[in-house]
Amino acid sequence: MAPPEPATAARLAPPVSLPDSWWRQGLRRLGLWLWRLGGGAASDDQGEADLLALQRSERHLRLAEQLANLGSFDWNLRTGERHWSDQHYTIWGLGKGVALPSFELFLSRIHPDDVDEVRAWQQRALDERRAVRQRYRVVHPDGDVRYILGHSELHLDADGQPWRMLGTVQDITDQHRADMLVRRHAFIANAITDPVSVIDGDRVYHLVNDAWCQDTGVAREAIVGQPPGPFQALVRSDERDSALHACVHLGVRQSVMRHIVLPGGGERWMETVMFPYDEPQGIGRAAVLVTRDVSDAQRSQRALSVSVDNLRLTLNATREGIFASDTLDDQDRLLFTNQRLRDIWQVPETGDDVLTSGQLLACMRALFVDPEREVARMRSLQALGAAAQDRLTLNDGRVLVRQFAPTLAAGRAVRVWSFRDVTLEDRALQALRESDARQRALLDAFPGYLLRASAELRYTYVNQRLAALSGREPLDIVGRTVAEMVVTPGRLDITLQRFERALAGESVVYEHHFANPAGGPGRDVLMTMEPGRDPATGERVVFGFGVDISRQKQTEVALIKARDDAEQANRAKSAFLSSMSHELRTPMNAVLGFAQLLGGDASLGPRQQRHIGQILQGGRHLLSLINDLLDLARIESGKVEVDLQPVPLRALVADCLALVAQEALQRAITLELAAGLPDLQVQANPRRLQQVLLNLLGNALKYNHEGGWVRLDWAVDGGTVLCQVHDNGPGIDEALQGRLFRVFERLDAERTQVQGSGIGLALCRRLLTAMKGEIGVHSALGSGSTFWFTLPLAHGDMARSALAVPAAATLAPLMPLSIEPVARPRYRVLCIEDNPVNLMVLECMLESCPGLDVECSVSPEAGLARALAEPPDLVLLDIQMPVLNGYQVLERLRAHPATRHVPVIAVSADAMPQSLARGRAAGFNDYLTKPLEYPLLRAALR
Repeated sequence: MAPPEPATAARLAPPVSLPDSWWRQGLRRLGLWLWRLGGGAASDDQGEADLLALQRSERHLRLAEQLANLGSFDWNLRTGERHWSDQHYTIWGLGKGVALPSFELFLSRIHPDDVDEVRAWQQRALDERRAVRQRYRVVHPDGDVRYILGHSELHLDADGQPWRMLGTVQDITDQHRADMLVRRHAFIANAITDPVSVIDGDRVYHLVNDAWCQDTGVAREAIVGQPPGPFQALVRSDERDSALHACVHLGVRQSVMRHIVLPGGGERWMETVMFPYDEPQGIGRAAVLVTRDVSDAQRSQRALSVSVDNLRLTLNATREGIFASDTLDDQDRLLFTNQRLRDIWQVPETGDDVLTSGQLLACMRALFVDPEREVARMRSLQALGAAAQDRLTLNDGRVLVRQFAPTLAAGRAVRVWSFRDVTLEDRALQALRESDARQRALLDAFPGYLLRASAELRYTYVNQRLAALSGREPLDIVGRTVAEMVVTPGRLDITLQRFERALAGESVVYEHHFANPAGGPGRDVLMTMEPGRDPATGERVVFGFGVDISRQKQTEVALIKARDDAEQANRAKSAFLSSMSHELRTPMNAVLGFAQLLGGDASLGPRQQRHIGQILQGGRHLLSLINDLLDLARIESGKVEVDLQPVPLRALVADCLALVAQEALQRAITLELAAGLPDLQVQANPRRLQQVLLNLLGNALKYNHEGGWVRLDWAVDGGTVLCQVHDNGPGIDEALQGRLFRVFERLDAERTQVQGSGIGLALCRRLLTAMKGEIGVHSALGSGSTFWFTLPLAHGDMARSALAVPAAATLAPLMPLSIEPVARPRYRVLCIEDNPVNLMVLECMLESCPGLDVECSVSPEAGLARALAEPPDLVLLDIQMPVLNGYQVLERLRAHPATRHVPVIAVSADAMPQSLARGRAAGFNDYLTKPLEYPLLRAALR
C-alpha cells in the first residue's frame, strides 16, 4: 500500500510530542499499519480513531507513572540504545530530555555508596536471566537524597539469548521515611522501662511495648487488635473505666492507683497515668497508658508518716519552733509542725493538725516588720537550696534566730525551718551598748570622714573631722536632715539623689570640694556612700566614708601641667628640628653648589680639581652628619614614622655593595657576598634598612686595613632573619663593646685618622628597634668583628616590594612634570629665591643646562608679578620667604588661568618628611632639598 500523502500524514500526526521509546514508536507503527490496512484515505477515520485511542492510553500511562511516582526504561542489549520515560527523568532530578539516556547518566545520580551494588544488580540480572528487584539511593543536583525501588526484567530472543531489558524505577522516599518513623517510634516505646499501651474507648489495645508484655506475661499478638478478653476483665474496675472514659471522650489526663495483694502475702501499688490521644485517620480517640510500680514510694510515705509522728513528740519538747515542707506550693500541707512553732507565730487553734504553707505564711506576715522582704528572702533561700541562719526582729519587739536546713528524704527535697526566740539574750546584749561612747571616740580618731544617715535622710552620726569641714561641731549636725545642711545653691538635688541611691542599695562614689569656712585652701574629699541596716532595728541606713585627696588633686593638676608642658616642648622641638634642617642646609647649599659648578669647569687644573673634590667630600660628610643628627633627634622625639613592608633582601644588599664598591676598591678591600644565600624578604622600611646596611658596611671598610676583606651573609631562624657583616679588621676589646651603641661614643677612635661622629651605630640601633629588630656585635682584639642585626621574615609578594628609595619614597607620588613645547627653541625658567647666594648657585646650575633662559627674582612679590605678566615654562620656587612664602605663591599661580598649568618645583632646605609630604599635597610637581645635587636637578628638569 502506498504511503499517505503529505497532507494526510500531517493530519494524522499526533497532537502532542511523545518520547522516542520503542513501545511508543510501536504504537505509532501500529496506527499507521491499521491506517494502511483500512485502505489509506478510505479508512482514514478509523485509523485516526485508533491512533487517538493509543494516544489516550499513552497519556493515561504517563499520568499513572506520575501518580505512582514510577518511571520506566527500555534497554536494547544488542544496540545499546536506551530510552527513559518522562517520570524516569523526574525521579533522577533531571528535566525531560536534557540528555540522552545512558548507563553513565544512570550511574551519575546513584549515591556513591550504592554504585557498586547497582552495578552488581545489573550484572546479576544479565547473568541469571531473571527479574531482579533492588533498593538504592539517588542524589539530586540540589543534594536531596531519594530512595528508589528498581525492578528489571530480561527478555530473550528465539535462541534464548537476552536482547532487551525492560524495567521500572519507583521513588519510595516517603514510604521509606514513614517506615523509619514507625521503627523509631517502636524503638522509643520499647526503650521505656515502664509498661506503655494504647487503648481505645472500647478497651481494644492498639499498641503495647516490650515492658508491658514482660510485666503482664501477655504476648503482643494475643492482645493487640483483639476484642476485649480475659485480660481486660482482670484489670477492669469502676475507677479505671471512669478514668478511661474521661481521658478518651473528654480529653482529660487521668491517674489511677491500684493496690494489689500478691498470693504470697506481699502487696504492690501500681499507678497508671492516662494521656488523651486522637488519631482522626486511624484508630480515632484513644488513651496512652503508662503504668509504673510506686510500691517503694508508698512504703516510704508510710514510714515517713510514722517517723513524723515520733519526731513531733520529740521536738514538741524543744525551745525551737520547727516546720518541714516538701513543696513550694502554698496550698500544700506541711509535713511537720511542732507546738512551739505555733506558739511563736501565734497560729490560731482550730482543732485540726493540718497546716498549709500559706496559712503559716499569713501568720508570719502579721509579725514581720517588712513582710514582702522577709517572704522574698525565705523563698530565695528555698530556691538556692543552701543552709542559712540569720536574726529576725518582729514588729512586737521579739528577736528570733531563723535557720534553714534543706535535706533529702527518700529522694525528695525536704526543707526544714527552725525559729528560736532569743529576745532575752538580745536584751542581755543591751549592756554592750554602753561602750558606744568609747567606740565613737575611736571613730572620731579615724583619719578620715564618717557619717551615718537614717532612711528619712537625717544625720544620726558624723565624726569630728567631717563636722570640722563645714565649721561645725558634730552635735550641730546630728539630728538635722541632709536638706537642712546643704547650703550651696544648686547642690541640694544632686546630694539628695546620692543618698537615695545609697538607700536603694547602690554603692555611690563621688568627689566633693569643701571650701574652708575660715578662708584659705579648701579640702578635696573622695566620698563613698554605702547602704546598710541598723543592727538594733533593722532599719535601712546610709553609711558615708570620706578620704582626703587634696594632695592627689594637686598632684593631678601638676601632672596635667607637666603633660601640657611636655607637649609644648615636643612641639617646640619639632619646630627646632625643622628650623635646624633649614638653617644648616642653607649654607651647605652654597658650599656644595659652587663646588659642583667648579668641579665641572674644564679650565681648572688637576690640583684645583683635587681641592674641589676635598671640598665636596668634606661638605657631603658634614651633610651626612647633619642628616644623622636630625634623624636621631626625630627618632628620640617620636617624629619618625617607619612604614614597614616586604623588602627583597638580596636586591637591597646588591645596591648597598655597589654604593661602597668604589671606596673598597680605593683601599684594595675585598667585598664578598656568601654563596648559597636564600632569596627572601624581610619586613622593614627599605630606605632605613639601606641606611643601616650602608653604615655597617662603611664602618667595616673605614676601620679595616688595606687589603682586608668584608663579607656579608644572612640566615633564617624561625620567623626571624639574621643578617651579619664580617670583617678581618683589628677587632674591638670586649670590655669596650658595651659602649658601642651610645651616641657620640667612638671608643677612642678619635685619636686615629679615621673620621666619624659616634652617631651611626646609635642611629642604627634606634632604626632597627623601630623596625622590630635588634643589633649586636661579636668581636675580639686581633680577630676582626661581626656586626649582626635581626628583622622579621616577610611572606609578601616580592614584586610589590620597594628597594633603595630616596627620602621621599614614603610620600605621595609626585605630580608629573612636563614643559610644554613652544615654537621658540629655548625654555624660560623663573627662579624665585630670597637668599642671593642660593639664587646665584641655582642660576649657575641652570645656565649650564642647554636650552634654558634663566630669570631670577629675590622678591616673591616681584617673581609672582613677572610670572603672571609673562608665564614662564617652569618655576623653581623657594619655600621659606618673607611676606609671601612658597605655598602662598604656588596658590596664586594655580589660581590664575595663565599660570595654572605651569610646572612648579619646590627648592627648600627644609628636608623634614612632613614638609615633603605637605609640598606634594599642596601641588608642587617636585620637591628638591638643599644642598642641591646637580644630577638630581637635571633629572627633575627632564
